[in-house]
Amino acid sequence: MHTPIIIVTKTKEYSDFASCMAPFHQFECTEIDDQYVVDTDVTAEEFKIYSNAMIDVLISPTGDKYWKNDKRFYRPVLPGEKSRSTRLVENENGKLVESVYNPPGDYIFEEIPWKQYGTFKDYLEFGWSYDFPFVNFGELPNTEGIHKFGYTLLSNTGEVLKVVRRTNPNAFWDWWVVGGRWSGLLHPTYDPWKDPRNQEPCRHCKPGRTRKDCQHCGGSGIGAKWVREFVEEPGSNTVLRHQLPLEELSARRRNDMLALWDRFEKTYQLSSVFSSDLDLESVYKKISDMMRRFVQEEDANLANSRWFAWEEWRNYFQRNNWIDPGNKDVLQRLEQVIGRWPMDVPHQFISKKDFLDTLHPLACISKFILPGGEVVDIDVEPFDPLHGHDSRLAAIAKIKETLSRIPDYYYMTVVDIHY
Repeated sequence: MHTPIIIVTKTKEYSDFASCMAPFHQFECTEIDDQYVVDTDVTAEEFKIYSNAMIDVLISPTGDKYWKNDKRFYRPVLPGEKSRSTRLVENENGKLVESVYNPPGDYIFEEIPWKQYGTFKDYLEFGWSYDFPFVNFGELPNTEGIHKFGYTLLSNTGEVLKVVRRTNPNAFWDWWVVGGRWSGLLHPTYDPWKDPRNQEPCRHCKPGRTRKDCQHCGGSGIGAKWVREFVEEPGSNTVLRHQLPLEELSARRRNDMLALWDRFEKTYQLSSVFSSDLDLESVYKKISDMMRRFVQEEDANLANSRWFAWEEWRNYFQRNNWIDPGNKDVLQRLEQVIGRWPMDVPHQFISKKDFLDTLHPLACISKFILPGGEVVDIDVEPFDPLHGHDSRLAAIAKIKETLSRIPDYYYMTVVDIHY
């Protein structure tokens, strides 16, 4: 997933950006083995996983248990044989051979606890949850090679002494780019989509055959690049703290979101969905109330799902007499609306005033990295549908308090991170 953060540095040099981001890289992805990577004892954690793990096995008539995908259950594809399902399996000579699955007919399939199949050492050697290659007693781990991401220390009798994961415990990104999807966030007049440096011949139109109805280029033949390819210069993504144009950014944000509110109202005509004559704000209040009750009464994870079970929505509306269960047109229209909920709308606001109260231009920021490496997490995203109006206001208050701590002549840069 992608999220925007703001980093605070003394200069707007790329090297300063990299130094600011370095302490938080995900070692397993970057493979940068630096001072931020530590050896962490995860013996207890891995043993707990082993104790609860299950494994699919095939049991022979004599009671012997084998992992169901053991290579003994594969045979080479015969000349001229056609099979939809083949895989490369290593034979007795160490050569990979195209093979088909062919277990004996008298073997019984069963799912059993791992503890019934093998020891903790067997589990680690199998590499079931993570790769922890063994380090024999008296030897040192090869952290530049096979033990780069973790290892298992063995005793002089071959028993497991310690399981070690090599990781960065403070990691929160595996890839980042200056600006990216949030290019221009700190500059009210800059539109990255119209920057010539971010444009290219439309990739949806064939060369020399521009489509007038192309939604990507609008018939011009020139469209935007992928956002990850947007120009990564500080000019459009960096600003001195004392020059941050909050008033202009707030005005742009307000206008954009009011347009979204109005477009949604016209497009979906929510007020016509219900049997009673309700305006949009009343509809939002009803849905917001429904979400709160559902979260309290049932399952928060289900309520937060984009593809929330349609039957649950419909039943909840009907139980509260908000729609006529016999009106198929209303049900069909509501289903179309819910199908887009909550990704494309300014959802879960009690009123338009409450909606506008939460339109801080930096409300999308999930973290700040301040001088000295301090990370400020914005705990509640202002548009999280499972949190109420007060929580959104609290998040914005935290953003404002963080801005007040940034020195005037330090640079703020928006960074698109993936995690």
